[in-house]
Amino acid sequence: GTTVMAPGERIGVERAMRAITIDAAYIIGMENQVRSLEPGKFADFAILEDDPFAVDPMKIKDIAVWGTAFAGTLHKSDR
Repeated sequence: GTTVMAPGERIGVERAMRAITIDAAYIIGMENQVRSLEPGKFADFAILEDDPFAVDPMKIKDIAVWGTAFAGTLHKSDR
């Protein structure tokens, strides 16, 4: 829908992206294995077709996933 139930509780794009990456890794206790792209850490990630910081925040949910990088190999989505 279009109704915002608690507009004062919304967070920005940067905070939302952090919540599903760096902060999520910390919460599950894997910040030393994942969380960021660094030597010695797993580099598994989704490759999006648009930049979440460049689209209307209400359209982020509609960004298609091009594919993934898993264990050093690219995998294109079959959508």
